[in-house]
Amino acid sequence: SISGPAFYFLTDTPEEYPEGPHFSMLFYNATLGCMGSFATLFGLYTYNRYSSQISYRAIIVVSNTVFSLLHLADMVLFSRMNVQIGIPDCFFAFGNQSLGTMIYQWLWMPQVGFFSQLCPKDMEASMFALVVSCHNLGVAT
Repeated sequence: SISGPAFYFLTDTPEEYPEGPHFSMLFYNATLGCMGSFATLFGLYTYNRYSSQISYRAIIVVSNTVFSLLHLADMVLFSRMNVQIGIPDCFFAFGNQSLGTMIYQWLWMPQVGFFSQLCPKDMEASMFALVVSCHNLGVAT
């Protein structure tokens, strides 16, 4: 995960990194955080609204493709190419911080269904907790 280095890149002061975006802590944590929360809720809403019309395979393929493209856009932000072509930094920060969380919900929801199918009868809670904790450990590293 590049969230730690991205935080410092986006919030460094002009003395620390003169070419950086120089977002304030308030903007990064409050504004982008709130936008990310709303995007998560919107991701859950769109998944619940449209998932019955789309196969799990299509959801996962499309979500992974869009998620990858959003992270490729980070290369544009980190290389500062967006400034060269006149696109504001907040546009790219919004893309990764907010749209990325929405797409992640589209990826997470089918996985919850898959995980629940792995649970044997009468051991659902323990097995689900074990499977999901293994998934979270794998995502964290």
